[in-house]
Amino acid sequence: MKLVAAAVVAAAVVGGYLWWSAPASRGVATIGSADAFACQPPSGVHDLAPASASIPRPAPGTVPEDFVPVKAVVCDSFTGDRVDADKTATYSEHHYAGDFSDALEQLNAGSGRRPLLPGQCGVYDLAVVEDMWLLDADGRAVQPSYPLHGCGYQNTLGLYTVRSLPEVETVEHRVELTDDTISVYYGCSPVLSLPTPGAALVDTDVLSGGGLCRFDVSGPVPMFDGIRGYDPGRLDLLTDLLRTSAPAGDCTESASAVVATSVTGLDTIDWEPVQVMVELDGCRRILADGYLPLGPISGEQARLLAG
Repeated sequence: MKLVAAAVVAAAVVGGYLWWSAPASRGVATIGSADAFACQPPSGVHDLAPASASIPRPAPGTVPEDFVPVKAVVCDSFTGDRVDADKTATYSEHHYAGDFSDALEQLNAGSGRRPLLPGQCGVYDLAVVEDMWLLDADGRAVQPSYPLHGCGYQNTLGLYTVRSLPEVETVEHRVELTDDTISVYYGCSPVLSLPTPGAALVDTDVLSGGGLCRFDVSGPVPMFDGIRGYDPGRLDLLTDLLRTSAPAGDCTESASAVVATSVTGLDTIDWEPVQVMVELDGCRRILADGYLPLGPISGEQARLLAG
């Protein structure tokens, strides 16, 4: 009798878990016109190029059984690592073609069950999921949704499989960036305040820099001259120069070009960033407001920092 009661309780527990953990069903995606889809600019930037789709997007979901994709469009989630002097950057839409059978199976897979025990799901910083839609030969389009892992995270294996197909076309869009967007996403301000050197010494224990903005300082006002791409090696070089350069001597030459970035860890209160400027010609000094000038750096080091 006890065995029967235990079996009944176990069956109830299992049944309760199966009911509680059952994943939510996903609806079937609505097929619509390709005209309803357009790559939108990454967040935080003002669109200069593509017009938004003129009609609302159809509802996303699983790919309908009678929809046969011949192409997929995937949009970049971020602008590229170069910024031009007019404060514009690019992002692209990528067109893929080929055999979509594996991708469709993954996109239409069922979601996972919730785990039984609390604490089995960690907390993760997840990558931004790129915008994607599928096109058929008749100019129709659907936006797939993604199955979920048991912890609620999107399973984007289908997107990865699509991106593994041959890329048959790339369409580039250009967008205008605000000063704040450049500062936040690229780690340097496009507005240069020429530093007034002082007597403070750089605290070299901990240093962390951002991107390198380039400026033309040959005229009366510094002019933003772009960002030549992200290169960790250039930032490492600047960090090493801040740690190892000797105090600079008297300077009698004017620079015509500089790079600047925001650096934390000098000896600032509450880790407030300090703008550090490096002269690419002239005396080739490293300057920061209130700090002792360092240098000179070599011509090769200046060339590497220039990008």
